[in-house]
Amino acid sequence: MPRILAIDYGSKRIGLALSDETGTIASALPFVPADEKNKIIGLISDKEVGTVILGLPVGLSGEETKTAAAAREFGEWIGERARISVEYIDERFSTKEVLGEFAAMGKRASKNRGAVDSMVAQKMLMRYLETKK
Repeated sequence: MPRILAIDYGSKRIGLALSDETGTIASALPFVPADEKNKIIGLISDKEVGTVILGLPVGLSGEETKTAAAAREFGEWIGERARISVEYIDERFSTKEVLGEFAAMGKRASKNRGAVDSMVAQKMLMRYLETKK
């Protein structure tokens, strides 16, 4: 079964998470600096990714935020370059949830922004995989 790659897009860092071959486990990967986004195309090929899910910034009202346009543009870029299906999912509350987990562990999120971004991608992927069961 092809793997699923989850992406938490940001203008500085891109958080990543990858499913296992069975589609049951979501693992955070090291983030990619936004100016090195081409590395993601290689990752998609190397890891035999069949689907990309991309977090879409949505406000509390359910309306897309201003940064959603940039995320959609990035998703189109990935889809064209990697010739892959990109699905957009609501990423609402994912960052808050991860920041809460960091605080509970006594870690400072401000010093671990890359890890936070990839953990957000992992949260999105876990939710996505749960809906596919």
